[in-house]
Amino acid sequence: MSKYKFSQVQLFKRAYLSEGVYLVLLNALKVPPHLLLVVSGKVFSISTLGPSLDEDMEKYMRLIEKNRMATVFVKLSLPQLFTQADLLSKVRAVTRSYPRVDVGLATCLSPIADFCTDVYAVNKSQIHLVFDLLDELKNKDAVEGYYHMNLDDQLREGEVLVNQYSVFEVNEAIHAVR
Repeated sequence: MSKYKFSQVQLFKRAYLSEGVYLVLLNALKVPPHLLLVVSGKVFSISTLGPSLDEDMEKYMRLIEKNRMATVFVKLSLPQLFTQADLLSKVRAVTRSYPRVDVGLATCLSPIADFCTDVYAVNKSQIHLVFDLLDELKNKDAVEGYYHMNLDDQLREGEVLVNQYSVFEVNEAIHAVR
């Protein structure tokens, strides 16, 4: 199985969450991880149960700490043309537009890819997995940094490797949950 490399990874601190935009790979070592988007400390995601809007990140932080979940935080730059209110409005709209995660309907990546298409002008047609999105965001100079929690054992010279996976494996995981 091939690996995806995160470079110059630093330890994540709770204080970082109060502002900014983060793409979060929850259970980063699991295939596939669950993806969240955090804007100004609020979490946006979809699951097989439906969309989650404006959740408090503190709830996830407690879960990450309690269960020692390997988590990667990708800090995205704040786009110049958007205010925090604009970003929150945009992420609410795209997340709300998906009824749930289901094969052929949407994955947890879907609203995040839509948000990044609108805000960072990434080419959504090229995005099938989170690794595609991360590469597009890097190409747009939209990634400010990488952070981690509970990946100390995997951290080597500031780098963390996570397993890449296929769309088939994402669909299998969705079937397993449903």
